[in-house]
Amino acid sequence: MSLRYTILLITTFTSLLLLLGLHTLAQEIVMNGFVQIEQQQVKQNIHRASAALALEHVQFKNPMRDWASWNETYAFAQGKNPTFVQENLADTTTFTNLHLNLIVFTDKANKILFKGAFDLDKNKEIPFPKSLLTQIQKGLGVLTETQPIQTGILVLPEGILLVGVAPILTNEGQGPKAGAMIVGRFLDPSMLLSLSARTELSLSLFRLTDSHLPADLQTACSTLTSTSPLFLLPLNEQKIAGYTLLTDLYDQPALILKVDLPRTIFQQGKQTLFYTFWAFLVITLALCLVNLWLLDWLILTNLVALSQQVSKIGQKGDFTTRLPVSQILFVPQNELTNLRQDINEMLAALEQSSASLVQLETLLQTLLANAPMVIYAKDLEGCYILANRHCEKILNLPPGGLLGKTDYDIFPRALADSIHETDQQMLLANKVLEVEDAITVKGEERIYLNTKFPLLNATGQPYAVAAFAIDVTVVKKAAKEQADFQQRVIEAQKATLQELAAPLLPLMDKVLAMPLLGDFDAQRAQAILATLLPGVVQHRAKVVILDVTGVRQIEPQVAQTLLQITQAVRLLGSQVVLTGISPTLAQILVQLGADLSGIVTQNTLQSGVEAVMKRTKK
Repeated sequence: MSLRYTILLITTFTSLLLLLGLHTLAQEIVMNGFVQIEQQQVKQNIHRASAALALEHVQFKNPMRDWASWNETYAFAQGKNPTFVQENLADTTTFTNLHLNLIVFTDKANKILFKGAFDLDKNKEIPFPKSLLTQIQKGLGVLTETQPIQTGILVLPEGILLVGVAPILTNEGQGPKAGAMIVGRFLDPSMLLSLSARTELSLSLFRLTDSHLPADLQTACSTLTSTSPLFLLPLNEQKIAGYTLLTDLYDQPALILKVDLPRTIFQQGKQTLFYTFWAFLVITLALCLVNLWLLDWLILTNLVALSQQVSKIGQKGDFTTRLPVSQILFVPQNELTNLRQDINEMLAALEQSSASLVQLETLLQTLLANAPMVIYAKDLEGCYILANRHCEKILNLPPGGLLGKTDYDIFPRALADSIHETDQQMLLANKVLEVEDAITVKGEERIYLNTKFPLLNATGQPYAVAAFAIDVTVVKKAAKEQADFQQRVIEAQKATLQELAAPLLPLMDKVLAMPLLGDFDAQRAQAILATLLPGVVQHRAKVVILDVTGVRQIEPQVAQTLLQITQAVRLLGSQVVLTGISPTLAQILVQLGADLSGIVTQNTLQSGVEAVMKRTKK
């Protein structure tokens, strides 16, 4: 690939990366900003919806305060105003004016004095909710005079009820409390629609106990808690929903208020990002074109010219040529000019190195041609790639006749297998290996000591096997002769030592003496018998003097061995004189119960000789 195409590819790739990075950055910054604004808007609208719903609770308090803190109501709760219901609650105008669905009065014993239910939409009375009666019986209206008016939500089977509870007091708000006033307004679709119209929001209410909640509400239920009462969920790219948790009158989670909003801010962000992307794309393409034109004009053209000049020098192989160093295409002194100067310096160094290499190559060729040893190299397949003349002469090959051949082309298969095996061992160990090979040269077997070593490339991996081989036939022959000579000397020394270990001394006619020295073992006993018994027969000895003065090892085994020797001598008809018996040996002989009859004992060898001489004279 040419340099122009390479730069074009790099520029295009980096531009795409830049564009992708800018787009990602813009998406992270711009879209995140729009999403945060959208979330803030949804949260504000959730708070607005919650505030609107709370306002409905507040609207209960003023009429409840007027009715509950009224002397007539106070007297009615005490049973002193029997006309109170007829005068104030006989028709439905009270429900309509107060905008209530339910009104209940109880006395201080929580007994219901009056209850009424009215449908504001249909303008007619309705049955009173039984579930609310149950709530009242459980103490819904049990308050003290110091408790403020309470408002909240009750989730009843008949519907969701906004309820308010106030203690019945006098006009001055004094007690004691005579009972309680309970009012309620159903949070029905019409009321929810009114809240939506007031807030200009799409509102929905859902019970937590509903088993058929949509998927988004199930997600909201699993997320909303008392400490995290808000949850936002994009439904799609056009709508987003906000959810908040509503508690009932007893401060228990009861409802989820859902606010649906169009994602106008998100769509505006996407549109902004779309236009930003195309603006980035146009700017990036324009910058790429300008950069490519400047690179081609200022750099590429000069590099192409420099490449052509260097290529011509390489083709000619003339390292004496130098590149012109001057101003290049309206560009002052820069890195390209410095590059030309560096190339000229490199050409000068190459010129000098080339001359040195020629001289070194000549020297190496001379050394290889005249070296008195075998030098060769093989590649990893076993083919010879180098062999000096001495190697070729030994194998009776012409100059260059070994190159390209393998050991199997030159030597017998068994020898070739052995050479190949040692080559593989050396390569596996990756270290110097010395091995001897026997080769037949001109009908004579010669032994060569091969020093093999791997040739390594720049990465430290072997690419060939090299070796120096020296003829060691004469050395091996001399070493063998020396070893044979040493073996003969050792055998002669051994025979001499055996004679010294058991010396047999003829003292006089038919009298022999054998002094025993050193340690005594089974091998020594055999040597004594091998010397003594033939000597007795040869000299026709009548008396044999065994001197044990020099025996160092005094043990029962030594005594037993002496007895065996004396018995063998006596069987040949000779008299045994035992001299030099130590106290330890005497004690051991007694302990063994040795039969010493027929054996003459003397303290010393001298006394033994004297005793034998006296006996001979007689």
